[in-house]
Amino acid sequence: MRNGLFFVVFIFSVLVSFAQPYVDVLNVRTLQSPDNGFIRRNKDKNSFQYFNAGLTLPIRFKKTGGALVLSPYFENWQVNLPGINQQTILPLERDHFFPSGIGLPITLLTPIQHSKFLINTTMILRNNAEKINLPSSFQAGGFVVVNYKINQKLIVKAGLYYNREAFGNFFMPLGGLEYKVDSTLQIWGTLPGSFFIEKRLKKYWYAGLTFKAVTNSYQLFNGKYIQFNDNQLSLFSDLYLSKNLVLNLEAGHSLFRRIRLGTTGKIRQYVYDEKVNDNLLFRVSAIYRIRL
Repeated sequence: MRNGLFFVVFIFSVLVSFAQPYVDVLNVRTLQSPDNGFIRRNKDKNSFQYFNAGLTLPIRFKKTGGALVLSPYFENWQVNLPGINQQTILPLERDHFFPSGIGLPITLLTPIQHSKFLINTTMILRNNAEKINLPSSFQAGGFVVVNYKINQKLIVKAGLYYNREAFGNFFMPLGGLEYKVDSTLQIWGTLPGSFFIEKRLKKYWYAGLTFKAVTNSYQLFNGKYIQFNDNQLSLFSDLYLSKNLVLNLEAGHSLFRRIRLGTTGKIRQYVYDEKVNDNLLFRVSAIYRIRL
């Protein structure tokens, strides 16, 4: 019991540092995106299934008030691109791809003493490939975000993200906020990565709107890679089956989806760079969550 309470104190410290209403200690989720939708339906057909499982393991530094957070995860894609071999410069003789990723984000939260600033420094180590030992499957990157607390309700943030993708160096400026509108409504996120608007409807029922952006690349066999660029806008519902166990349901649509295939090596070029349909999205997650 004492050890359990000690762990909750760690979680609480990290949650306060992140200035978010909860932290997901354990999550398992699956996403389906069939080739059906409402907009941009005259492009190349595509569909995929996605699975992800992850942990959040925080360690608190009592003297400084900061924390070290380890967030290992595993993910798997099953992607279908019908007719791809009629479009590619170099035929692949298949239209299904099964890339996976294993990763370890390591986050250091550093509050600046006697100020309203908090620095979030994250290093991300990952292996993205159809097989773990493929050449060029290892990727390294991370981000730095500076949080500034304006008042008890509002925190603003800015930073920079970098990753060594299969297609080359990828940089992205970051900006966001954490805003507690009232006791039932909260807004938070860091764009262009993710954004949430959450409303408490009942004691154990929350719902809202979420936006997520994806830019990932995975090494394939024969010196090729697959690249995902997706923007996902969804409505979500969080049902608390107990104090900490959450069933998350989402339904939404992709925006300006792009799936590309390229070649690695000295000369990098896309062998498939057609525009693809935007599709419906359905996500189901089981989460162990700690809320404030």
